[in-house]
Amino acid sequence: MTLEVEAKIKSIEEIGALLRQRGSKKVVLCHGEFDLLHFGHTRYFKAARKFGDILIVTLTPDRFIAKGPGRPVFNESQRAESIANLQFVDYVGINQWPTAMETLDIIRPDIYVKGSEYLNKVDVTGRLDAERNKIEALGGRMEFTHEVIYSSSKLLNNHFSVFSSEAQPFLKQLASQCKSDEVLASLVGLQGKRILLVGDYGLEEVNQLAPGQPSQVQGQHLQPQGALLGAAALTHQGASLTLFTLPGSTQDIQSQLPVGTQFLQLSEGQLPCPSSRSYYDPAGYCRFNASEPGQMPQEADLLHRLNLALPQVDLVLAWDQGKGYFTPAVKQLLGEQAPALCLLLGENADLQGWHNLDLLAAPQKLQKTLSWELASAPFWRKGQRLLLAETGGGLLWIGPQGKLELPALLPPDATAPQVDSTSVAFAWAAVATSLGLAEGQTLLLAAATSTLARRGAKAPYRFDKIDFDKFIITLLNF
Repeated sequence: MTLEVEAKIKSIEEIGALLRQRGSKKVVLCHGEFDLLHFGHTRYFKAARKFGDILIVTLTPDRFIAKGPGRPVFNESQRAESIANLQFVDYVGINQWPTAMETLDIIRPDIYVKGSEYLNKVDVTGRLDAERNKIEALGGRMEFTHEVIYSSSKLLNNHFSVFSSEAQPFLKQLASQCKSDEVLASLVGLQGKRILLVGDYGLEEVNQLAPGQPSQVQGQHLQPQGALLGAAALTHQGASLTLFTLPGSTQDIQSQLPVGTQFLQLSEGQLPCPSSRSYYDPAGYCRFNASEPGQMPQEADLLHRLNLALPQVDLVLAWDQGKGYFTPAVKQLLGEQAPALCLLLGENADLQGWHNLDLLAAPQKLQKTLSWELASAPFWRKGQRLLLAETGGGLLWIGPQGKLELPALLPPDATAPQVDSTSVAFAWAAVATSLGLAEGQTLLLAAATSTLARRGAKAPYRFDKIDFDKFIITLLNF
């Protein structure tokens, strides 16, 4: 990096201090991610410079770029250096916040310039309106350029292998059949849908070890599993969620649940919390200690609760790990009374007693066990729909039209703790099936949520709708 370029890159506070001496010169600010600087960006910057005398470009830092795993492709220092090499850019700063609001306060530009793609954009997040109000409150104004739009995501997807080479053919094929806004718009059907989640859950204690010191824990959190994780994965879409699960620590469970979820703890007793422990460090060392399962709910109590709940719901998601939660009577009731029934079968469970399923999900290890049963037994209500979670994050769908496979979107991260991504994929496959989405779209939604869950496993899983929407848009940008 030359001294001239290095001198252009400053902190937001340093830029603000320098601009206090600007006199009558008009300051123009552009803000964005700019992951892969391209011709469209340079045209945008040149057009913005025409609004004033000093051009400032500020960048979203790596930790706040929400376009899914694998992004940004170029880190914040590389992005800053690329822009600083442009002669018509005066200063470059790396933001320290998720949005430009604080930066606007510090730099106080006369004109805040957005690209033409924002001109007629529906402001779903409210950020554009917030930024407009902020700049106007500071005495400035927002302007838009009118240059040809070029997509960084499309260029990166096609030329920089953001996603695995195995997954790209599937993504390209799906992108030719549907648009991301169509897929996201279909999820409006979840608003008001009443979903009952019932079955096994877990709370894993995840311990982060100090590098090279396997006996020293430097961080710890609880990671939901099973039905509890399924509830967390379906937040922010407007559905009404009810969770029936095992006895446990009410405080521990409710701290993991999305706001507004109805929680019913069945019977008495306590599920040990945590129900399992894991340890990991940056080198990928991992060890699991499992605790004994808690007391099962009394069958009569569960049947009574289900008889009251089932007439009030649209969809039932069941997690069966073979621990005794689903007795023959419970399975029969769900098969007969659930308006739509989706089942996640654990490795220690079997299909005996289940019937009238709309969707069955299972880990790949059960594929051979299930294959002969699926061909002969009357499990299905409307036809065979089976979702298998493949090793490494890929998904295999078997439906009336045959098989459809989506390999892992990204390679597994061996240095991160494991998360129950099968439960996340199942929850989204279930609701997508209930909405009547095509098999390819169902696989995409399931794979996206499970990928985000795995990449966020270093902290308790939280579904973020903005991150999710941006990831779907990125996945289909070919």
